[in-house]
Amino acid sequence: MYIIECYGITQDLHSNNYALVLKLKDCSLRSFLDKNYNSLTLKDKLYIIERICLGLDCIHNHNIIHRDLHLGNILYSINDKKRIEISISDFGFCKPAYENSSVPGKKIYGVMPYMAPEIWNGKEYTKESDIYSFGIIINEILSGSRPYQNVPHNINLALNICYGDRPNIRNGTPEPLKKLIQKCWDADIKNRPNTNQIYNMLRDFMYKKKDQGSYNFKEHTELYEKLQGSSHNMNDGTDGEVIMKDPPSKPQIFFSQAKYKSKFLNLPNLPAPVNSKSFMILKSGKFIYFSYFKYFAKNY
Repeated sequence: MYIIECYGITQDLHSNNYALVLKLKDCSLRSFLDKNYNSLTLKDKLYIIERICLGLDCIHNHNIIHRDLHLGNILYSINDKKRIEISISDFGFCKPAYENSSVPGKKIYGVMPYMAPEIWNGKEYTKESDIYSFGIIINEILSGSRPYQNVPHNINLALNICYGDRPNIRNGTPEPLKKLIQKCWDADIKNRPNTNQIYNMLRDFMYKKKDQGSYNFKEHTELYEKLQGSSHNMNDGTDGEVIMKDPPSKPQIFFSQAKYKSKFLNLPNLPAPVNSKSFMILKSGKFIYFSYFKYFAKNY
């Protein structure tokens, strides 16, 4: 349910190209959020995040690395029971975790804002790289803003990410969720939680009773509704599922060089990632920086 269903394979008789036959979905989660974000409550967003986590957990439990996780590859639909379904798709670049995915001189494929900084440093893709991408996704769902939407997606951004630059976390985000996001996108992959740990944290945050010392979910949801001018559009069904109504849309404006489609990226190895923001490279390594930029502008 949390992974796109594949019904079979077909072949074009003229080109001889193969194509997978997949279950039809309404749209990408990115398209849905672009149009409907302002009508979602905190509970709505957490429900979506939880479903993505279940899908990623299924992938990782089969010892697979997705390697291109972003909102454009997560699909949204309403089923026959008028309940939402969230499915992870686009497994064209996924690989078993035991295969070496770091090939010297080979271009990197993906969407820059979602890519873990160790990949820019020439390291292999890992499950922890997927967790980094998931952290970016969690913050995007909670904040309503695409990552790095106001800056060009070029080598300057890649360098800043390696030196600890991360998307802004929206004011008012519950502290447990803020800490979860920061753990997911930690520069040290050993500090990133696995999917099971993320799921348990989300369940604890969403469903524990108030008298057990958990977060006051209702109070915070009401605060979010006031901040966003939104109304609750998901209601608990009898079986614990969530039902969604059609909310209004609101357009977003993005920097012209902010690109959110997967593509090959040809860069030299960048510095080892760190958590703290540091732009000393602009002072002590100006020649290196501009050499990188010239190389990137020529090949990207």
